[in-house]
Amino acid sequence: MKNKIKVSIVALILVVLAAGYSIIDKNNAIYDTDVDSSDYGSLELEKRGNVNQEFVTFEERLDGLAVKLTASGNIDNIEVGYELEEKETGKIVSEGTASLAELKNGKFFKFKFEQVTGCKDKVYVFHMHVDKCDEDSRIIVCVTDRAEDATSLLVNGEVQDSTIVLRTITHRFDIETFIVTICFIIYIVLFMRWLYKLFKQ
Repeated sequence: MKNKIKVSIVALILVVLAAGYSIIDKNNAIYDTDVDSSDYGSLELEKRGNVNQEFVTFEERLDGLAVKLTASGNIDNIEVGYELEEKETGKIVSEGTASLAELKNGKFFKFKFEQVTGCKDKVYVFHMHVDKCDEDSRIIVCVTDRAEDATSLLVNGEVQDSTIVLRTITHRFDIETFIVTICFIIYIVLFMRWLYKLFKQ
């Protein structure tokens, strides 16, 4: 009886730990993830350059956006501003500025902001503009070669038949991560039991 209680307590602790581990920044791509990264196009932005990416979010909440960027020149001196606009109302639900000093070229650069709620199935426009940049510095925004459904892209006011390599970020419990973690724990437990029986013989 005592052994069953101990096993139940350990199992409960493991489930709680797995649940905690499964609260993550969930990324959802608005671009075609089947496109190989070597096939991405690029948009070059100088000072006062801007992009406006329209997209639909399927999450109830948003905690940030991530854009795949590259920069050249003095990146420590590059600053970009951004706004997230709810298209239907024209309301700016989040805005801010970010330095690219910590940018790792070719990686996703995160724009984190205070959580926006009530987002599910709404159309948003992500405005990004270069506010500070040396004359010889450039920002390269990665794009795919066609506009995805329910998206549109303006670059310096001109329509582009492409989509920014952009992800929405939602900090939440992820059931897929939880299931994978539980399966991994079960595998480790069974493997350890097998080793115990093997060496006990």
